[in-house]
Amino acid sequence: MTARGSGLLVAVILLATVAFGIGAALEKATASNRAPAIHQEAAGAAEPGATDEGSAGGEAVLGINPEATPLIVAAVLASAALAVAVWTYWRRPAVLWLAAGVMAAFGVLDVIEFVHQVAEKHPLLVVVAGVVAILHGTATVLAVRLSGVVTRRRAIV
Repeated sequence: MTARGSGLLVAVILLATVAFGIGAALEKATASNRAPAIHQEAAGAAEPGATDEGSAGGEAVLGINPEATPLIVAAVLASAALAVAVWTYWRRPAVLWLAAGVMAAFGVLDVIEFVHQVAEKHPLLVVVAGVVAILHGTATVLAVRLSGVVTRRRAIV
Protein backbone atom coordinates (compact mmCIF):
# COMPACT_ATOMS: atom_id res chain seq x y z
CA MET A 1 0.00 0.00 0.00
CA THR A 2 1.94 3.01 -1.24
CA ALA A 3 1.03 5.53 -3.93
CA ARG A 4 -2.02 3.43 -4.79
CA GLY A 5 -2.98 3.41 -1.11
CA SER A 6 -2.64 7.16 -0.87
CA GLY A 7 -4.86 7.56 -3.92
CA LEU A 8 -7.46 5.33 -2.30
CA LEU A 9 -7.23 7.35 0.92
CA VAL A 10 -7.71 10.61 -0.99
CA ALA A 11 -10.70 9.14 -2.84
CA VAL A 12 -12.35 7.99 0.41
CA ILE A 13 -11.74 11.39 2.07
CA LEU A 14 -13.27 13.20 -0.91
CA LEU A 15 -16.20 10.77 -1.09
CA ALA A 16 -16.86 11.27 2.62
CA THR A 17 -16.67 15.03 2.13
CA VAL A 18 -19.19 14.97 -0.71
CA ALA A 19 -21.52 12.69 1.25
CA PHE A 20 -21.21 14.96 4.29
CA GLY A 21 -22.09 18.00 2.18
CA ILE A 22 -25.11 16.23 0.71
CA GLY A 23 -26.23 15.15 4.17
CA ALA A 24 -25.86 18.66 5.56
CA ALA A 25 -27.88 20.09 2.66
CA LEU A 26 -30.58 17.45 3.12
CA GLU A 27 -30.76 18.13 6.83
CA LYS A 28 -31.11 21.87 6.28
CA ALA A 29 -33.83 21.24 3.68
CA THR A 30 -35.78 18.93 6.00
CA ALA A 31 -35.31 21.29 8.96
CA SER A 32 -36.88 24.17 7.03
CA ASN A 33 -39.88 22.00 6.14
CA ARG A 34 -40.63 21.05 9.74
CA ALA A 35 -43.03 23.13 11.79
CA PRO A 36 -41.47 24.80 14.82
CA ALA A 37 -42.08 22.98 18.10
CA ILE A 38 -43.95 24.70 20.91
CA HIS A 39 -41.92 25.57 23.99
CA GLN A 40 -43.45 24.11 27.17
CA GLU A 41 -43.33 26.24 30.32
CA ALA A 42 -42.89 24.66 33.74
CA ALA A 43 -46.57 25.22 34.53
CA GLY A 44 -47.54 23.36 31.36
CA ALA A 45 -48.70 26.42 29.39
CA ALA A 46 -47.52 26.70 25.82
CA GLU A 47 -46.34 29.84 24.11
CA PRO A 48 -47.47 29.87 20.48
CA GLY A 49 -44.63 30.55 18.07
CA ALA A 50 -41.89 29.78 20.58
CA THR A 51 -39.42 27.26 19.28
CA ASP A 52 -37.91 24.37 21.15
CA GLU A 53 -34.17 24.73 21.84
CA GLY A 54 -33.60 21.12 20.75
CA SER A 55 -35.08 21.60 17.28
CA ALA A 56 -32.92 21.69 14.20
CA GLY A 57 -31.02 24.92 13.86
CA GLY A 58 -31.23 25.58 17.61
CA GLU A 59 -28.84 22.88 18.78
CA ALA A 60 -25.73 24.15 20.51
CA VAL A 61 -22.63 22.38 21.76
CA LEU A 62 -20.59 24.55 24.13
CA GLY A 63 -22.51 27.55 22.80
CA ILE A 64 -21.72 26.72 19.16
CA ASN A 65 -24.29 25.51 16.64
CA PRO A 66 -22.51 22.63 14.88
CA GLU A 67 -25.00 22.80 12.02
CA ALA A 68 -24.24 26.44 11.20
CA THR A 69 -23.43 26.97 7.55
CA PRO A 70 -19.98 28.51 8.20
CA LEU A 71 -18.93 25.46 10.23
CA ILE A 72 -20.18 23.08 7.55
CA VAL A 73 -18.26 25.01 4.89
CA ALA A 74 -15.16 25.01 7.12
CA ALA A 75 -15.40 21.22 7.60
CA VAL A 76 -15.73 20.66 3.85
CA LEU A 77 -12.79 22.96 3.10
CA ALA A 78 -10.67 21.32 5.83
CA SER A 79 -11.42 17.87 4.42
CA ALA A 80 -10.55 19.00 0.90
CA ALA A 81 -7.30 20.56 2.16
CA LEU A 82 -6.51 17.35 4.01
CA ALA A 83 -7.08 15.33 0.82
CA VAL A 84 -4.67 17.64 -1.03
CA ALA A 85 -2.11 17.31 1.77
CA VAL A 86 -2.35 13.50 1.67
CA TRP A 87 -2.08 13.50 -2.13
CA THR A 88 0.98 15.74 -2.02
CA TYR A 89 2.79 14.56 1.12
CA TRP A 90 1.68 10.95 1.57
CA ARG A 91 5.25 9.85 2.30
CA ARG A 92 5.27 11.87 5.52
CA PRO A 93 3.86 9.95 8.48
CA ALA A 94 2.83 13.17 10.28
CA VAL A 95 0.44 14.04 7.44
CA LEU A 96 -1.05 10.56 7.54
CA TRP A 97 -1.46 10.66 11.31
CA LEU A 98 -3.11 14.07 11.00
CA ALA A 99 -5.47 12.62 8.41
CA ALA A 100 -6.22 9.67 10.69
CA GLY A 101 -6.94 11.97 13.64
CA VAL A 102 -9.19 14.32 11.69
CA MET A 103 -11.08 11.48 10.03
CA ALA A 104 -11.52 9.74 13.40
CA ALA A 105 -12.86 12.96 14.97
CA PHE A 106 -15.27 13.45 12.07
CA GLY A 107 -16.29 9.79 12.41
CA VAL A 108 -17.17 10.29 16.08
CA LEU A 109 -19.28 13.31 15.17
CA ASP A 110 -20.94 11.28 12.41
CA VAL A 111 -21.90 8.54 14.87
CA ILE A 112 -23.40 11.18 17.15
CA GLU A 113 -25.33 12.56 14.18
CA PHE A 114 -26.44 9.04 13.24
CA VAL A 115 -27.87 8.50 16.73
CA HIS A 116 -29.53 11.92 16.60
CA GLN A 117 -31.17 11.15 13.25
CA VAL A 118 -32.39 7.78 14.53
CA ALA A 119 -34.01 9.60 17.46
CA GLU A 120 -35.53 12.17 15.08
CA LYS A 121 -36.81 9.32 12.85
CA HIS A 122 -35.41 10.60 9.54
CA PRO A 123 -34.62 7.42 7.56
CA LEU A 124 -32.83 9.16 4.69
CA LEU A 125 -30.62 11.16 7.04
CA VAL A 126 -29.94 8.02 9.11
CA VAL A 127 -28.62 6.31 5.97
CA VAL A 128 -26.54 9.31 4.91
CA ALA A 129 -25.07 9.77 8.42
CA GLY A 130 -24.27 6.05 8.56
CA VAL A 131 -22.55 6.10 5.17
CA VAL A 132 -20.53 9.18 6.10
CA ALA A 133 -19.50 7.58 9.42
CA ILE A 134 -18.39 4.42 7.60
CA LEU A 135 -16.42 6.45 5.05
CA HIS A 136 -14.69 8.48 7.78
CA GLY A 137 -13.90 5.26 9.65
CA THR A 138 -12.51 3.71 6.48
CA ALA A 139 -10.35 6.78 5.86
CA THR A 140 -9.06 6.55 9.42
CA VAL A 141 -8.05 2.90 9.00
CA LEU A 142 -6.45 3.57 5.59
CA ALA A 143 -4.44 6.51 6.97
CA VAL A 144 -3.17 4.46 9.92
CA ARG A 145 -2.22 1.52 7.70
CA LEU A 146 -0.52 3.77 5.15
CA SER A 147 1.43 5.53 7.91
CA GLY A 148 2.65 2.13 9.14
CA VAL A 149 3.82 1.19 5.65
CA VAL A 150 5.60 4.54 5.20
CA THR A 151 7.24 4.29 8.64
CA ARG A 152 8.47 0.74 7.96
CA ARG A 153 9.89 1.77 4.60
CA ARG A 154 11.75 4.65 6.21
CA ALA A 155 13.22 2.27 8.81
CA ILE A 156 14.45 -0.08 6.06
CA VAL A 157 16.03 2.66 3.97
